[in-house]
Amino acid sequence: MSLAKKLGLSQQQLSRYETGKVNFNITLINQLMIELEGNWADFINKTVNVNNQLKLEQSIENEDIYLKILSKNSKNAWA
Repeated sequence: MSLAKKLGLSQQQLSRYETGKVNFNITLINQLMIELEGNWADFINKTVNVNNQLKLEQSIENEDIYLKILSKNSKNAWA
């Protein structure tokens, strides 16, 4: 039996979840945990770690942009 059928979804609806066109809700996440034999502790830890990594990457990118602007402005100030 396909995962979509086990979750009571059409294949098209499952595809919408997979591609991010539709957001997951807590009920569906719980059903996925049951079907995939996952546990909430691992799910939450991985979600938090991914979120923290994305925030760190964004922070580094923002700092790089800031430093480039600062460097450009300081060169212009001495010209």
